[in-house]
Amino acid sequence: MIRRAITIVLLVLACCVGVGAANYTNITVGGENVRFTSGKTIYDEGLEEGRWINRYWQPDGRFLSPSEVKMFLSPPEDAFQLGIDGEALNTGWKWVSGRELPRTERGSRHYVVELMNTKRSIKVRLNTLLDGTPVLVRWLEITNTGQKPVGLSAVSPWSGRLWSHTAGSSGRPMLSPMGLEIAEAGNASKSDFTIGGTFTRPDTSGGEGWFTWKPLVGGEKFAYYGLQGTGWDDPFFIARSEAFGQYFVCHLAWSANYHIEFNANEGLTFKIGPQCYDPRRGDKDPPVLRVIGPGETVAAPEVHLGFTEGDLDTAVQAMHKHLRQSVLPPFPSGRETSFGYEVPGDPPGFSLRYDEDHLRKQIDLAKAIGVETFILGGAATGGAWYDRQGDWWVTKRLKNGTGPIREYAKKNGMLFGIYLTPEHVPMQAKIAKEHPDWLLHGEEITPRIVRDKICPGDPNGPYRFLDLTKPEVARYMEQDLCRVIDENQLDAIVVDFNPCPTGEGPWFMRDGYKEDFWWRYYEGAYKVYDNIRNRYPNLVMYQCAAGGARLDLGMTSRWHLSYLTGSSFIPPFLQSFSGISLVLPPERIINCNGWKSVQSIGQMDTFLRASFCTMTAHFLQGTAPTLQEMNPVNVERYVHYSKIYKNFVKPLLPTSKMYHHAPLSATSGVDSEPWFAVEYATPDKRKGWAVIVRMTSDGDQDAYQFRPRGLDPTRNYRVTYDSLGSTVTYDGSYLMNEGLRIRLESAKSSELLLFQVVR
Repeated sequence: MIRRAITIVLLVLACCVGVGAANYTNITVGGENVRFTSGKTIYDEGLEEGRWINRYWQPDGRFLSPSEVKMFLSPPEDAFQLGIDGEALNTGWKWVSGRELPRTERGSRHYVVELMNTKRSIKVRLNTLLDGTPVLVRWLEITNTGQKPVGLSAVSPWSGRLWSHTAGSSGRPMLSPMGLEIAEAGNASKSDFTIGGTFTRPDTSGGEGWFTWKPLVGGEKFAYYGLQGTGWDDPFFIARSEAFGQYFVCHLAWSANYHIEFNANEGLTFKIGPQCYDPRRGDKDPPVLRVIGPGETVAAPEVHLGFTEGDLDTAVQAMHKHLRQSVLPPFPSGRETSFGYEVPGDPPGFSLRYDEDHLRKQIDLAKAIGVETFILGGAATGGAWYDRQGDWWVTKRLKNGTGPIREYAKKNGMLFGIYLTPEHVPMQAKIAKEHPDWLLHGEEITPRIVRDKICPGDPNGPYRFLDLTKPEVARYMEQDLCRVIDENQLDAIVVDFNPCPTGEGPWFMRDGYKEDFWWRYYEGAYKVYDNIRNRYPNLVMYQCAAGGARLDLGMTSRWHLSYLTGSSFIPPFLQSFSGISLVLPPERIINCNGWKSVQSIGQMDTFLRASFCTMTAHFLQGTAPTLQEMNPVNVERYVHYSKIYKNFVKPLLPTSKMYHHAPLSATSGVDSEPWFAVEYATPDKRKGWAVIVRMTSDGDQDAYQFRPRGLDPTRNYRVTYDSLGSTVTYDGSYLMNEGLRIRLESAKSSELLLFQVVR
């Protein structure tokens, strides 16, 4: 009995220690230095001779000694960068205060350092959040304490040194993260660091998540300026030290133009932040990001920066955990990852007759295949539930409004939603005629494509969207959204934003400054969507932007679900998903499945496996005009995968760990090979699944050797081969070391594997 009691006590203590360690945070203040610890990640910064510098990073919970910190700081790097009226405020900072605020609603610790600049009348509050994951959050609050307006000409909310010196670049010994000297690399031409992101490919539609790797050798610099306005190259990056096998993963929560810069001289330094023009042009009088009035405070975008050691999977899973736990809005209770079905009004959908009878037939079809949310989609021509974009009133074709459709969907067990583009206003819209001054005007920095304008002949607009820099326009848009939600009694709403890319954007004269419009625009847009979510806590909110042009954390943090891409055919859709799922959890991603032609989608089982078993299931019709016209064999296949989704995938997806096998890995980008393979596993390693696709016929191998990484080598697993309908029991160690040979001879063929521990 005594031995049993001791065992129970030890088990309880072990569990308590495990829980505490998993969520450990600490804030240590010493003089004018602050050290943050979140999980095992340590970040240390402080004031040195008027500069706020980052002192060191550590991924394993070990502190640096003062001598090691001194080595890391040679030379020191600023932890944030700020420009006022074209002057860089790197020096002249004075400590005012440091204090911890109450925890956030999601439980993160919040610490604020306040600094005052002695050169300009500027005060900065550095806000830092810790949630126990390896990812920390930083944003700046910038206050004009003077008597005149100032122009915010540049800002990087977070910057500084990620790793210390590297051999071959400085001619000095390489330093470990602990600051200790190690042997020099044998070949200075070999890359010291590798950076990855979507910034290595031209920013074009269909390029969402087009993640590739770029090596950086000692002394090399790399700068990227995302200047499409709302484009498809979202501001995130992953950086790896080749010497130490460590990763930084970073999001900038910002929906417009931005910059990312790296310098591999003296280790690796970085900076990231909003951008309003291309500095390489050498403009003599460029616009500023934001005019800050006397006494006014503006908040610079958040940076989410994580540091891990180990493999790419560890870094990705750390960011996923952080976003799930602290950033992305929780789903309304009982409405998580709902299987959606959207009925568009434009080809290639089948719903060109938007009338009550036809929509009822679509609901019958949706019910037959297991749909949980039915959405009335949109159309550029207005052939949808509305007659014209910008005028969000129910079309006369639905003589009884949306009520009968909504009630019929609910009778058949579905949630009901609609699609609209509230920021987009054609000239023919009623609001455009009544308030032409509410449409965006302004001087252009660079020419933009014609389709972004209502009046192509007018170089200054008006443009095809509302001017949300004006508070009264933002209020109108919010009130109109509320009207649509209330009148149609919505359970879900899909908001699209199509006037993109919008280039560097127009600017306005404000207080004697040329002010870029994007900062104030997104102040307005973010506030509207935050208010909608808070006012309607049971509303499921979807967002898209000409596919996935708003997959940045500034926008996705305000929505439950985000569309991946308009390129819903294979391989681009799977390649985009590989990249985006590095930095967004898969359950928060949906795709326009069925939007492209049947020929471009590929084999039906592959299409359905990819649609149901990689992310939250969602279709833009693409099935059949009616249930009666749908082949019974196809109905059976939809039902088969719908059941797998609802009974196996859906309950596990929101907490699953994701593993990227192909085409994207630690050494290859999304366009590196013809195979696609992703794996999901529960944290306790009892269940999991994998989707494997041969995207093209390239290469000389007709089989993929799949070795799962999320299982327990000490357990046995029952493995179901979906294509065969067969189940085999394997030893976990065999699966992880030897793997399974998946033979797929033809392009766009696939396999779905389900893993479950044998009791």
